[in-house]
Amino acid sequence: MGSIIGIQEVQKFANVPKSIDGQTIEPLIKSAQTFDLEPKIDPIMFSDLLGPIDNEARPELAEFKAEKVAPFLAYHVFIRMLTSFGRDLSPSGLIKPSDPRGTFQPADERDRSAMIRQAQSDLNVYETRLFLALDAAGYKFDGVQYVELTKKPKSGRKFKISAI
Repeated sequence: MGSIIGIQEVQKFANVPKSIDGQTIEPLIKSAQTFDLEPKIDPIMFSDLLGPIDNEARPELAEFKAEKVAPFLAYHVFIRMLTSFGRDLSPSGLIKPSDPRGTFQPADERDRSAMIRQAQSDLNVYETRLFLALDAAGYKFDGVQYVELTKKPKSGRKFKISAI
């Protein structure tokens, strides 16, 4: 499977440092595509978004990919980074690696949670923009009609307690 976005889009939209290499981020991009985007859009559209798009032949889809899909996926990748970086899986279980030189202090869980909440808030904006653009286009780009699979995303769960 190809990639819809690359490390450059993750760095651009989610402000990820350039010091993090592509090999570290590429599996997270694949996961975001597979679990966060693919189930929400037409399979044919998903296939059309993979890899480069000819701007002359498919200008509407290329613009949609660059302006709506790329930031949506970049923030999914960023959240996956925030939840997994600073932890490693070893034969003895989940571990937190330490800096052997003692030159930095890893973020604590409270700081990590605050960053994840902010990134999730930003992601919600990008997801809304993505689906508003799909609705505005009638799921049609460059003469190709795609099928609507997902209605407007819910902004959060609301709980109501009716009895205790």
